[in-house]
Amino acid sequence: MPAEAESKALMLFLAMPYSHTSRRRFLHHIYVDIHSVFQGQWAAAEIISSYCSSQDIPHPSFHPQAPGVTIPPSAPNAVQNARQKLVASAAAVQRLATEPADYLPHLAIHVCLARSAVHVHAPDPAFLTLSLIVLQYQQLACLGWLCHFDVLARIPRDGTISYSELANATGVPKLQLRSVARMVMTSNFLCEPTPNEVAHNAVSALFICNSSIPNWARFMVKFSAPVATAFAEATEKWGVTDKKNETAFNVALKTDLPFFNFLSQSSGLAESFASYMRSVQSNYGTSLKHLLSGFDWAGVGEGVVVDVGGSTCSSSIALAEAFPKLTCVVEDLPDTISDRLLIEQPKVLSSRISTKAYDFFTPQPVQGADIYLLRMIMHDWPAADAILILKNQLEALKANPRAHLIVMDTVLPLPGSISAVEEALLRVRDLTMIQTFNSKERELGEFEELFSQVKDEGGCLVLRDIVKPAGSLMSVMDVVYESNIHSDSEIEKGLAH
Repeated sequence: MPAEAESKALMLFLAMPYSHTSRRRFLHHIYVDIHSVFQGQWAAAEIISSYCSSQDIPHPSFHPQAPGVTIPPSAPNAVQNARQKLVASAAAVQRLATEPADYLPHLAIHVCLARSAVHVHAPDPAFLTLSLIVLQYQQLACLGWLCHFDVLARIPRDGTISYSELANATGVPKLQLRSVARMVMTSNFLCEPTPNEVAHNAVSALFICNSSIPNWARFMVKFSAPVATAFAEATEKWGVTDKKNETAFNVALKTDLPFFNFLSQSSGLAESFASYMRSVQSNYGTSLKHLLSGFDWAGVGEGVVVDVGGSTCSSSIALAEAFPKLTCVVEDLPDTISDRLLIEQPKVLSSRISTKAYDFFTPQPVQGADIYLLRMIMHDWPAADAILILKNQLEALKANPRAHLIVMDTVLPLPGSISAVEEALLRVRDLTMIQTFNSKERELGEFEELFSQVKDEGGCLVLRDIVKPAGSLMSVMDVVYESNIHSDSEIEKGLAH
């Protein structure tokens, strides 16, 4: 099959309703070969490259000095068509390679297909940037609209429903519904297999299979987006500050309370935040699977793991399930800690997990455990607070010479050192920390600096190892208390060598 036809076939397949039967029937008649799509991309790239060389103009490049417009509007139709085909097939490949569960995280950084469409038709860089912004917030607004009116739950899991029937079932205007649905379809959400009939696809079907996901979307619309929009006003108002109640969050929600204090007084936001956190855990980039693979937990044997700030118990449940010899203690504030997930577990597992009220700004009460786990904790706090949290674990670590402090958090890369999509996801996390907590995600050197500040007369915390599991947005840092006082025999051994 020609590459162009193959690409069209791929797009048709991706747009099909979320029905295994319909997709099998489709594939029975036509085999979608991703290699053919790449062949089409190569052919289009060759046309563009040859044109640039023949006209002595710069080739498309990420170089800082590259021109804003590479293919001028006066270029021959064949070249313009090649660019359109290249962009369309690139979007198709990304849509095929992206898991449905990654839809919301990727929406937080950009709408790939929207960017592609604008790039094809708008060579002006300024217009491109502004149009992209409009497309991004409209995608998010439309998704929030669908979740607000519970539209997705009224669409059959298999099969279609007309816009008229769906509008009547949800009580929304038909014309608005159609415009909203067709907008989100441009980012591979929902589909219209026949005119005026809407259906689920693989991405939108997740929203009716997992209730946490639409709650995550609502949280993005009602919280994340307004907070990000208020960032400039917060900077103008407070400038350089590390106070927890002088953030974009405070501007957006019109409160003087720090985020977690506000959360404790708002049951609606607390519920949305809990759903958001559950959804974040289910996303592959922040999956608990990476916690399990990032450290030698089996080597701990029948040890005790203290899950500091573990709130929902999800990390401890995953650890106890994967490593039957472990015993876990989950610590958090009394108003924050929840055993809802723990209650749902079988007795043989839940009996090895206990909960304990603890404020990590006070000394650690559980002494001599084997592992102290800080997962997604450090990024919530500016340096001074982060150091205090670490210092409060120091005596507990010293009580067991074999103890480890496991810090699992985002470690920011150097610009351009990883893929643009992965880096953008990490930059979103960094900005979210700044805008909500006046904290930040940190680079490796900044973590090492934090650890070195946690010391006493006998030694200090030292980063022993760091592992970034494949596909993870976070790294697992193995930190130990290292004594700077050596016995006479150790000194003698050192001198002998």
